[in-house]
Amino acid sequence: MATGKAPKEALQLSQQISLQTSAKVNLEASKLLCNFGRLDDTLVLAQEALVSFRQAGDWLGEEAATAVLSEVYTRRGEPMLAPNRPEAMQLVKDMAQAVQERNADQYHSAADRYARLAVSRAPVSTAEQRQIYKSILRRDVGTSADFIKANAVATTSGTAVGATFIGAEKTEFYTSFRLSGIAYGPRYRAVDVAMGRVTAGEDDSADAYAVYQIQEDADDWERKLSSHPSLLDAALQSSSIIGMAQSL
Repeated sequence: MATGKAPKEALQLSQQISLQTSAKVNLEASKLLCNFGRLDDTLVLAQEALVSFRQAGDWLGEEAATAVLSEVYTRRGEPMLAPNRPEAMQLVKDMAQAVQERNADQYHSAADRYARLAVSRAPVSTAEQRQIYKSILRRDVGTSADFIKANAVATTSGTAVGATFIGAEKTEFYTSFRLSGIAYGPRYRAVDVAMGRVTAGEDDSADAYAVYQIQEDADDWERKLSSHPSLLDAALQSSSIIGMAQSL
């Protein structure tokens, strides 16, 4: 009985790991595309990531994917469609109540959670926030404003101090190769978007991120390969974005 159970559990674990890996790749790709303003592509990948995270039982991943989806709808001017909007609205009300009651712990908790609901833009407009705070500030604008200022939650955009970023879409990316004397054919131009990050400091680090798209056309011998040569070459090509970032 135990002998038959072990392979089944191993298979389930393998499937779960595969789901999480796929979800993380889609999530990072969606963030990258979002930075380039490619919101339609971002939406597709973030939705796929959300489904995979949900199937894998990864609630932190679900939360991250939901934040990207909310970011897309907010940038599109459709905050009402943002999945995080109901929670965001409630958190603004919680913060307003905390200001009224001068409850610093409640304010910090709500503000910290609110800051994590989207990549850069929470789905509640400044006008909506003002409307929620209006009655409180009207009664005691001076003291309330001082409380908010004293208890403001320090948030970061996730950009490391001393970090240099550079990004390039397909045309720009391969034009730089052509100008340096390397002309890749259509099948070997698989990098759709690339981004490089270089962080200066005691422990210098460099990272390259890229979204690949391989053409469907292929010769018979290419279809027999487990990894297409253009994909392997694209991995090397994308690393060149680090050099571009270092040159800035």
